[in-house]
Amino acid sequence: MTHHATATATSDSALAPDAGPPDAGPPDAGPPDAGAPDAGALAAGAPDPEEVYALGANPAETARLIRQSAELRPEALALLDELGLAPGRPDADPSARPGVGSAIDLGCGPLGILDLLSAVVRPGGRVVGLDADPAHVSAARQYAERRDLRGLDVVEGDARHTGFPDGSFDLVHARTLLITIPSPAEVVAEMARLARPGGWVACQEPDVEVVLCYPPLPACDALTDLFRASFERAGADLRIGRRVGGMFWDAGLEDVHVTVHANAYPAGHTRRTVIPDLVRSLRPVIVEMGLASAAELDSLDTAVREHLADPRVLMMPHLLVSTRGRKPELRTYRRLSSRLWRQRRSASARPRAPTSGRWRTC
Repeated sequence: MTHHATATATSDSALAPDAGPPDAGPPDAGPPDAGAPDAGALAAGAPDPEEVYALGANPAETARLIRQSAELRPEALALLDELGLAPGRPDADPSARPGVGSAIDLGCGPLGILDLLSAVVRPGGRVVGLDADPAHVSAARQYAERRDLRGLDVVEGDARHTGFPDGSFDLVHARTLLITIPSPAEVVAEMARLARPGGWVACQEPDVEVVLCYPPLPACDALTDLFRASFERAGADLRIGRRVGGMFWDAGLEDVHVTVHANAYPAGHTRRTVIPDLVRSLRPVIVEMGLASAAELDSLDTAVREHLADPRVLMMPHLLVSTRGRKPELRTYRRLSSRLWRQRRSASARPRAPTSGRWRTC
């Protein structure tokens, strides 16, 4: 697994790179027909977004996710460029650039990177967006209609159990999804299943253990602590970014690469206030848990936003870890999956260190 790190300030005006794609792009072979989700797999009904998604479902969170699509666009473009799929100029001939036949954005929210995926899918290809929140599904469909994004289908569903056939997509993507749910390994396993042999699986996930605010402000520390305590209530992992590479290997993927973005956002950039914005989304939960009163939250929010309005203050709200891996060709994937199963079975039967004078097996 290779690792790269970047430390750059970004802005919403960042453009797609003009440089050509790297040599290692997705295979040229056409994908199988993605089809539709299996009706039987979805018979139990749509998932409750309040249970699946740690930030819940409310208009403020929907608005934040729409802003996030613009905020993280430079990193999304960088990831596609690493895959050899950077969108070309608007006047470029689509048939003249590499592309994929099909792609899915899991946990797409009201926008995600659906527009970018539509730009890198070959003519006649298909893009699917999937989200658990019906309000987000509706918003994404309206966006696609306004932009006339043909070949784009947005469906309601659970990213852990999508119901699509095995090997349906050339590219399976998720962003800031694994950090919000209590069982991220299930989603990674589903992503690996959905990718066709030779296809790509890619994630961009925050790692919020390190928050840099300088000069420091006690109110900023307090607000960050409230965010962490309330966000992790459902088992969500704020350190998920660093774990995704290992999860990719465990899911049987290969050629795994990790890039870490450590961005300090300037005054006026909407990503600079992402922690107070998230606390606003979590406000009902924080008050219900008794972590802070509404008046205390108002006071902290005002103090932190005034501090971050000062252009001299350095603010890095999180790391963003970009991970990509390729699904092996079919024979290799089956052989690898069988070997991983045997290794886990062997490890579970191996004697461990003695406990209370007896040997134990787990």
